[in-house]
Amino acid sequence: MPAYISGVQCLIMTPFTAQDELDEDGLCNSIDFALDNGGDGVVVIGRIGEFYGLTMDERKRAIDVAKAHVAGRAPVGFGVMDATYDVGIELARHGARVGMDFVLSRGAVDRNPVEYFKALSAELPTLAYDYAEERELPIEEVVPIMEACDNLVAFKVSGTSDKIAAMKEHTDMPILCGWDTQSLLAYTFGAVGVVSGSAAVFPTHEVEIYRLCMEKKWDEATDLFHKHILPIMNLSTADPHGPSACKSILMWQGIIENPRVRAPFQPMGENRTEELRRTLRWCDMLPDGAPLTLET
Repeated sequence: MPAYISGVQCLIMTPFTAQDELDEDGLCNSIDFALDNGGDGVVVIGRIGEFYGLTMDERKRAIDVAKAHVAGRAPVGFGVMDATYDVGIELARHGARVGMDFVLSRGAVDRNPVEYFKALSAELPTLAYDYAEERELPIEEVVPIMEACDNLVAFKVSGTSDKIAAMKEHTDMPILCGWDTQSLLAYTFGAVGVVSGSAAVFPTHEVEIYRLCMEKKWDEATDLFHKHILPIMNLSTADPHGPSACKSILMWQGIIENPRVRAPFQPMGENRTEELRRTLRWCDMLPDGAPLTLET
């Protein structure tokens, strides 16, 4: 049986240099920021980590850098998003060669989900994602995946939170929330962790919400979630500007150098940047390095 994954798994942004190259120093800084502030694990090149905009060589390089830099401090995984069967297997084999702990994957765009996840998990422990071919997998399609694969480390649910309770009737493996804005609700349905982009931006808050929920201190968790985290999530996790928002916050905290993103994601622009700054200030979450106004 594989080592299960639970707790706060931080989806790391993929930073780029001013020349639009992979910023390896920024990637390492982002990993350190997440782990030093309580994250239980990290995942690189996930969906918010801009898997779509990276070349295969860049994906493999990010995997190599992450594995070497984490150096055994925590579980480290990587994402495979909306890819073909062959791409998923190629990346899983590369991850296995360098010693990655797991792969977080959606279903392949060209293969039956059960067939794909069975083959993928034979290459590397797998954190399965309840999406495939740009659609949410209903519970009747999720259960056969769990039954067919004996090398799953957890299941990530980004669909409706009540699915978590239904899945727990069929398995003892950890069920993790994969939808940032639904994490508090997901914990009430039995999620035992989160796979979250916001956890890479505000790890201390995500870790505290997780702790409070595991201790069933719901009022305290609700207060922290709704007053400090949810308003920011509504701006920083929404496509197509989510990665740009998250990177701006990391830049203001001195973690990375710039908020550059690649297509299909887009820069926030002045109006969204100003709204993000105002929201951060309203939530008492504005980093010291953030501009007080756009003009400064």
